[in-house]
Amino acid sequence: MLPEPRLLPNGLTLTYIDESKKIAGDRWQIKIRCVASLPLDETM
Repeated sequence: MLPEPRLLPNGLTLTYIDESKKIAGDRWQIKIRCVASLPLDETM
């Protein structure tokens, strides 16, 4: 289970995405994507 998205004090939102997949028999490729989003406003 991955953590819920987290809002950091600097305004970034961290999101975790599980992209793991079964590749053969009992073998797994483990892949976790971490995305950092920063909201933009009109002054940027």
